[in-house]
Amino acid sequence: MSVKQITLELPNKVIFRAQQVAEQSNQTLEAVLSNWLNHYADDIPIETLPDTEISALCDYEMNILMQQELTLLLHHHRERTLEMNEQVRLDELLQIHRRGLIRKARAIQVAMTRGLLPQYLD
Repeated sequence: MSVKQITLELPNKVIFRAQQVAEQSNQTLEAVLSNWLNHYADDIPIETLPDTEISALCDYEMNILMQQELTLLLHHHRERTLEMNEQVRLDELLQIHRRGLIRKARAIQVAMTRGLLPQYLD
């Protein structure tokens, strides 16, 4: 991933909250702000995306390796009590899966509105 340094002017309340998080998590202010921006970039409102990205989201499927890991962890969960690291990973994968499905559903709504999925309009 390439990195570009920029200068931003931010409201005091944003800086204050970021400083609080930085102190609590032993991170730099810059790292906290960068993480926030990266997180937001992954959650840009679907309505603002171009048609090509909307169409791609309509076809979303979880990465095959993640699917296999999720399936295995769910199987283990049914068979026994998961170890802490397994439970944490299961929670992460479920969150990724839920987020993907929610974004896919929203993308289908937007695609239908834009006329990108005429097969669903009947």
